[in-house]
Amino acid sequence: MEEYCKWEGIAILDVINTAKKAKYATEMTALINHLVKMQKVISAFDESVSYTKYGHQSYASDWTGETRSAYDSLVDELNMIENNVYDIHKELISEIKKEIANLAQKVKELE
Repeated sequence: MEEYCKWEGIAILDVINTAKKAKYATEMTALINHLVKMQKVISAFDESVSYTKYGHQSYASDWTGETRSAYDSLVDELNMIENNVYDIHKELISEIKKEIANLAQKVKELE
């Protein structure tokens, strides 16, 4: 049986495990790249939220009546969207980190 598991002195199982490790490492790298991109996206989102809040503080304080009601309604909706974006971002980051940990565990099991 030993001769069927070797090819030119290289254990086939070692080759398979090395290929699996490389695959997992590639997947981990891709996920880490996604984390970096997501951080850039959320930073850009943070910046636009800051601009919106600055505009709100600078210009909207004197508005009254129907204009103010419509504006307040829009601000409430934007605040809900903002919270949803942050919640989804946290969830995605958490899931990606879990998957990276799972892949790292698979690599460790192959060693």
